[in-house]
Amino acid sequence: MHYDVTIITVRPGTERNALTRLKQTLPSLVGDELLACWYSDLGALSRILLLRAASNIARIHADREKIVRTENPFDVGEYIAGMSMDTACRRPSSCGASGCRAAQNYRRCSVPCIRLPAR
Repeated sequence: MHYDVTIITVRPGTERNALTRLKQTLPSLVGDELLACWYSDLGALSRILLLRAASNIARIHADREKIVRTENPFDVGEYIAGMSMDTACRRPSSCGASGCRAAQNYRRCSVPCIRLPAR
């Protein structure tokens, strides 16, 4: 199993609107299992973390390409100040990437991270 970790940084004061919109749009994502949608109210503010699972890493890459190419990622594009995406997998043999390193029980793969410029 592969996990897509997406951190969306929204403009100050727009977090509530972005979360409301995500609540409507996230269930409609095809092919992914949404495991968590967290937001920060302490520490680094205005960040929303999405954790999604996919059985095939190719699906994650295809999904990322769609997200990066759209002007309205996750239907919250108007609120986004920045976004980063990364991949994690349970076992190094299941991720298919070389150079995995341990991060507690999970392994962070050497799959390229996509960073979008702030608008």
